[in-house]
Amino acid sequence: MGAWGPGSFENDTALDYLHSLAEAPEGEGRDDEPGKVAFIIGPLATVQSASTDIDDMRDGDDDEEGGYLEADLACDAIAAAEVIAAIHGKPHASFKASSANDEDPHGAIAKWITTRGAKDKQLSSHEVRELAISAITKIRDGGELHELWNETEDDDASAWKAAMNDLIARLR
Repeated sequence: MGAWGPGSFENDTALDYLHSLAEAPEGEGRDDEPGKVAFIIGPLATVQSASTDIDDMRDGDDDEEGGYLEADLACDAIAAAEVIAAIHGKPHASFKASSANDEDPHGAIAKWITTRGAKDKQLSSHEVRELAISAITKIRDGGELHELWNETEDDDASAWKAAMNDLIARLR
């Protein structure tokens, strides 16, 4: 994961996720290609089954089978939670700033949120919002991304935790 800041979209993984989400088909998807709904809920649900204890990490296990909560999955889930927050009327500043630019993944997703995403009953449900809060709390409190930020200088770790707390607050 290439990161240049503690914010939700200040890393390559989250930006790659946004780009893939922007190109995903509507709804649940088709065949083997997940749609936007599955692309948003999937990482949040996978975080729930992942372990934050590095001792639980087993060779050959992946996150979808309850393995260790790795940084890339955490970054995807954080980006997905940002989409949920925006659907519930509390968008990240990057969605607001880019909403007029369809070429930018932030702008494409911001436009999708206002035209279709906010109207999706599953994504706008209380249950999905609670899932996002639970996933972000788990990421903030443990797993690889948590460990990576705790290895940085105190100011950086504090800024990352503050960004996660802000996201949780916007989800509430």
